[in-house]
Amino acid sequence: MFIPTKAVSILLAFLAVGFASPTPGLVAAGNTVMINSATDFCMIAPSKMRTPILVSDLPSEAQSYCSESTDPQDRLPYFWINGPPTLDKGEGARGLPYIQLTGCINPDAFDHLDPNDHGGQYYSGGESGEPGNPIGSSCTGYNYYVECIDPAAHLAGIRCCQDSVDCPTNRLLEGCKEVIRGNYPC
Repeated sequence: MFIPTKAVSILLAFLAVGFASPTPGLVAAGNTVMINSATDFCMIAPSKMRTPILVSDLPSEAQSYCSESTDPQDRLPYFWINGPPTLDKGEGARGLPYIQLTGCINPDAFDHLDPNDHGGQYYSGGESGEPGNPIGSSCTGYNYYVECIDPAAHLAGIRCCQDSVDCPTNRLLEGCKEVIRGNYPC
């Protein structure tokens, strides 16, 4: 039996669409961060207990946790020390707005953090087309974000920006205090 090439191509296209699965992270509702205030915010953290930040770079290994979540599994425990995080709003290098939280943390208060971990970054995709970490993550109301958690140094910060210049994702080795300059009263 002869099947025309065009018919086979169409059939394969339908099968590919029907059996295709979405890319992990791109459709996950749990990878959005936000900053409304020093007490109402969401941050990304490892989804499994005592996981180093760099290990949680893998798809589905990190998720959003919120300070005001009604779901106990998605609630970020109060892990700030020396007072609540510092909220700062301003204009970035090119005059576009940003908002950020910075502060000192007790990694033992959040069992998903490894207290001996020297941390890493989570971030949205950038202008050069990188997918972000976790893939497809974003900050509500802003074009970009960068987050730094360093459990061993007791530091955490998150910045949401309209301009990618103000949310650098290429300075991983410089640490939280350099990537997200702010108040870290440790």
